[in-house]
Amino acid sequence: QSQFSTYWNIFADVVFAHNINIGWTFQQDPDVDIPYEKRFFLGGNSSIRGYEQQMVGPMVNDDGELVPVGGNFRFYTNMEFRFPLYGYLGGEVFMDVGNLWSNFGDAQISDLRTAVGIGLTIETPIGPARIDYGIPLGVDSDIKSSQTHIAIAYVF
Repeated sequence: QSQFSTYWNIFADVVFAHNINIGWTFQQDPDVDIPYEKRFFLGGNSSIRGYEQQMVGPMVNDDGELVPVGGNFRFYTNMEFRFPLYGYLGGEVFMDVGNLWSNFGDAQISDLRTAVGIGLTIETPIGPARIDYGIPLGVDSDIKSSQTHIAIAYVF
């Protein structure tokens, strides 16, 4: 897996932050599945913020409930404008795009999931505490509700 992040000062204290993350895992023996705990998962406060934790990607129906099974190929990107508000308070406007697939060969651009949102940060001695509000767009906007995420540190 690989991650690349960049940060640009646009003007004054406004920063444009961008992150790209790609992960691919495979077995040398195609008859053996990747163990569950070694698979990738997406969704939540550190990847695609308009979705619940681990709820992006392949799912199975378990007694009427969708359960994530993880995937072996992951791609996502995050874009944020970060700006000061007042004193220790900061704000952000973000867009997260990506998805998770069972295998590399299954990946298609049309499968990408997108979420947009806003966030509030509070500078603390251990780093920024943040609360983000993400809204899924596109095909999921009718079936997925928006999500609020609370975390310590920036997404990237």
